[in-house]
Amino acid sequence: MNQDGHAPPPVSRPAHWIMLGLLLWGGYLALGAVRFGGTLALWRGLIVFVCTLIFLGFWWLALLVRERSVRGQDES
Repeated sequence: MNQDGHAPPPVSRPAHWIMLGLLLWGGYLALGAVRFGGTLALWRGLIVFVCTLIFLGFWWLALLVRERSVRGQDES
């Protein structure tokens, strides 16, 4: 919130666009693993996509922690 009580407008952050690109890239790699994976192709594609989601989850969590710490420093 601003001093006048209104929330600031949302800002498009480059990290969000990079994360979206990595999600799309992970999906593309997972589809490639399914399509050309040979035996157990579905499992290989699932593993690739889950690893992508885990990586992006940790990154998102790190951004949240950083944002909270920065916001906490601004308030004090």
